[in-house]
Amino acid sequence: MKRFGAALSVFTSLVMVPPALAQETLVSGYPTIVNRLDAALRAQPSNRAAAQNRLEEARTLVRRYASQIRSQVLVSGIDTALKNAKVAVTRSRADLEAQVGQARGLLRKSLYDNLFADLEAGNVASAGKISQLLGRDFGMSSAGRARLQAQVRASDANGARLTLERQIALKMNRTLEGVSGSDRVTAFRQTAQATAWFSVVQDSPRIGNLRIENFVDALEQLRRNAPEDFNTQLSTIRGGIEAFRSGVDTAIRTTSPRAESPRTSAQPGSETGVNSAGAPVEPAPTPRATPPAQPPAAAPAPAPQPAPTPTPAPSAQPQTPGTPVANSATVATLVAAGVPRPLAQETAQRLASQGFSALSDASDRIHALLARALVAAQSGDIPTSRGTIDTAIGVYDATLKTPLQAVDPTLSSRLENLFNQTKDPMRSLGLRTSDLAVLMGEVATAEGRLSGTPAPTGHNLIASVQPVWLGLLRAGLFIVIAALSFYPLYLLNLAFGGRNPYWRYIGYAMILLFLPAIVEGFAYLGSIIAESSGVRFFDVLTSFSILQNPITQIVWAITLLIAGILAVVGFRGICIQFGLIRTRAPQGSTTQLQNPGPAQGAHSTTVEWDEEF
Repeated sequence: MKRFGAALSVFTSLVMVPPALAQETLVSGYPTIVNRLDAALRAQPSNRAAAQNRLEEARTLVRRYASQIRSQVLVSGIDTALKNAKVAVTRSRADLEAQVGQARGLLRKSLYDNLFADLEAGNVASAGKISQLLGRDFGMSSAGRARLQAQVRASDANGARLTLERQIALKMNRTLEGVSGSDRVTAFRQTAQATAWFSVVQDSPRIGNLRIENFVDALEQLRRNAPEDFNTQLSTIRGGIEAFRSGVDTAIRTTSPRAESPRTSAQPGSETGVNSAGAPVEPAPTPRATPPAQPPAAAPAPAPQPAPTPTPAPSAQPQTPGTPVANSATVATLVAAGVPRPLAQETAQRLASQGFSALSDASDRIHALLARALVAAQSGDIPTSRGTIDTAIGVYDATLKTPLQAVDPTLSSRLENLFNQTKDPMRSLGLRTSDLAVLMGEVATAEGRLSGTPAPTGHNLIASVQPVWLGLLRAGLFIVIAALSFYPLYLLNLAFGGRNPYWRYIGYAMILLFLPAIVEGFAYLGSIIAESSGVRFFDVLTSFSILQNPITQIVWAITLLIAGILAVVGFRGICIQFGLIRTRAPQGSTTQLQNPGPAQGAHSTTVEWDEEF
């Protein structure tokens, strides 16, 4: 009974947890998510598949805590950023850092919003845990963290907000310090990092005229390799950050004299004051002059083309300034294809936020990823191939999926099923380059459906057959064919092997004809072993498949040629022995016909088949 009572009390305590305390799960899970993101950054240079796996683990954790994030807009933004990060793994280091930084910035925004929601609801204990985490994550000094904790304990939401806003202003200023368009990669990385910090405070009343579109425009200038235009936009951003920090400092000084005792105001010449909650307030540092943007003296060396960082997801507000403008041509194309205009505008805006100016840009990105997957599959690196396919699915989900569902639900369902089947190890045993070619054709068909281009002739039949043929059916059939190939060869040797060379030639020809099926069967057997045991060494056998690369196809053609020659020699010799083909006898030779004597009789005549054939 004691054990039962203890168990019941634990169960009751878990069930009766107030909603505000559920936030502790996100607080405790945030370091784990950050750990996965950092692991992805570490793995990307040497193991892209591992980096994508770590990002997928981070996505799984975010989905687990999604119910504890108060804004579904933020949940969607974080998930989109992580999908884009998986795409960036195969692009460049700078792009990956930008996408990971954005995901982390939106996670900070989620905790930031929950902190003040808890303070407003009077949940000081939960707010205290969040403030401890944010203080460390924002890089605050020990004195700054102590000040923040004091404000939270005093339920001074305004003071805590000002403290965090001031720290973020400092982080943005330091991040952009020394940045210039002459170094595109560094400028892209630092600007994207500043964008991530800005996403936390973008809805602050002190943000002034600074908007997310300023950051997006700056990144776009880097993508276009326009350093002078970037420097101009960067000056605007720096001015906006300084104005924001000045507004925060003014608000801090305004709230400080509200204290009740003389000690609550800062004394002349002192370094710190205290706010209405009795917590010390540091004076505003003297704003540093922003160095003028230096145009590059010479053309910069070619750098990797970083993709523009998608616009950070806004907080849960009806309208957010800085939303990328939808391409009117894209809207017109989608409407002409049958997409409702509101959905067409939403799709075009989403494409713009992902850095795509048209449907073809998104389709080209998907095709590029599938081409990488094809190359990996051709070399026998099946895990990398499937990971790249999963990344392509993320791009498709974020761009083409929604309008395609509205226009052609059948095609959308077929493409989604083919995507999922191709990336699933057990549903696509023995992945072949031809499978990815079919998938690329299906993506091209989807793009054509949205842009008014008809599907290629015969593609619908191929795409309908592919899900049935792909996977265990194909692998099992080739393994059975390979096993059965040995038996007719054994019977041929048993019946006609031996002294007659012509039957041996025919036997060799049959071996060469069956050889591709035998090799294909062993290749699929290796795929089954690799997928079921996890020993990826057996994936090497897929490289010998006739369907994988031109080398094996050349070998196949040579074996067919040799088999044809051997078959001609063998069957011609048999025909000569049967007298079906007459040959001229050598000159000077005579043929003697001997009739059997009476004693032998007709019934004593025997035929030596082994000798004759």
